[in-house]
Amino acid sequence: MAYFLKQNEDQNNQNQQPQNVGGNIYSTSGSEVNSQVENNSNSSNSSNSNNSNSSGNWVNLNSYLEANQNKAGKYVSNLMNPYSQQQPGYETKLNESKDNYSNAIKTNSLNTQEGQKVANSYYADSNSISQNDWNRARETEQGYSGKPNEYQNTGDDYGYSGLKKQADQFKEISDNLNNDVYLQSLMDKNLSQGGKTLNSFLMGATNTGRNALSNYKQTFGDLWNLLENSTNDLNKQRAEQEKIATENQANWLNSKQAAKKAQEQAIRNSYDSQKAVADNNRVQGVGAINRTMNLSNNDTPITISIANNPYQEGSAFFQLQNELDEIEARDQALSSGIRGNGSRTDTSFDFGGYGRGADNQRNVDLQIQRANTVLSDLSDLLFNKSTTDFQRGLISNLNENQLERVKERDRNNVIDLLSDRNAGTEAGFRARQLLQQTIQGDINYNDGLQQIANILLNSPLY
Repeated sequence: MAYFLKQNEDQNNQNQQPQNVGGNIYSTSGSEVNSQVENNSNSSNSSNSNNSNSSGNWVNLNSYLEANQNKAGKYVSNLMNPYSQQQPGYETKLNESKDNYSNAIKTNSLNTQEGQKVANSYYADSNSISQNDWNRARETEQGYSGKPNEYQNTGDDYGYSGLKKQADQFKEISDNLNNDVYLQSLMDKNLSQGGKTLNSFLMGATNTGRNALSNYKQTFGDLWNLLENSTNDLNKQRAEQEKIATENQANWLNSKQAAKKAQEQAIRNSYDSQKAVADNNRVQGVGAINRTMNLSNNDTPITISIANNPYQEGSAFFQLQNELDEIEARDQALSSGIRGNGSRTDTSFDFGGYGRGADNQRNVDLQIQRANTVLSDLSDLLFNKSTTDFQRGLISNLNENQLERVKERDRNNVIDLLSDRNAGTEAGFRARQLLQQTIQGDINYNDGLQQIANILLNSPLY
């Protein structure tokens, strides 16, 4: 028959918390209880102790189990109660965390069809899309950036850290409920070591106690698995959402570029169509302003025709350029995230030397300036073409003032040849026509000078 010491069974161990997890102190087979207990082998009354239910400070363990086995389940419940009470709050927090995280990882990006529709509308008119479409376009533009990390890497953002701490405690309890030393570590610190040993013995050596411990082991293990399974499910959701967002981003960028190019091309087609009409009118002199220039000391008049500037502010061309700039601005706005505030870049049309936005007076001044430049360059060209080597040798000996007078004479000759009084001659008419085209930029500048020079040098006017 086995016995257990009632009080102070080991003064060296009394009231000490266990430092290491040890083996079970209980094992039953039928009515026999094998226990790591101290035998009263040194007692002079050992034979008497074997024939009684108790002797001195010793308790018969079989009698103890029989008397207290109905309490084993209650002992387990009381011991586990502080931890099992955490279950409802733990599950509630986990559900809230899962809902918040699931909402945060969802992509609200535009699918392929939505992206094409929004892109076409946006580049045609940035005000035609709703704020919701704008927000979704911005999200699609960014792909999956800005979304939460994997659930286990979110820290305190969605309460994961606190849930993980609780889950680890549940797992620790579940893994160690069949260990008497661990059970004793959970008991009231004011309970004697003997009382802790008896309680853990009772929990593990009775069917009631073992069943209760097994149930709690399953419960706490399930609570730990609940977080693990939730983490795996949430990370799977996140991966699916990231895949969708990445695919939508690629399709959106293609749709955006296609819509942008289509709108730009439509504007350019409109511009080219109107420009062709305007250029033809300019060549034909439709709407031209005749401006007489007195370019020589003797006021020899040369009348040039200056077309109205089709690119001045408020004109159709000017508006088309604004629209082209605005498309670029829309593109920049999507990248910056500031709606209606893109950086406008000058994707200029060819303004044929007029200058975008210039008013008519500026256009007149510009063409007069070009006319003076043409005449000056033409004088130099004629001087070089008509001067013989012998003359160049003489000219090389001239001082600066003498050379300027020679060039001024040639300049006056050019003005005279191109003046209104020679407009009726064949050479004069053709030279003046080329002069007009060169000033307006309708022909290559150097080619225009060469053709005018050749006409004048071969005419009887020179």
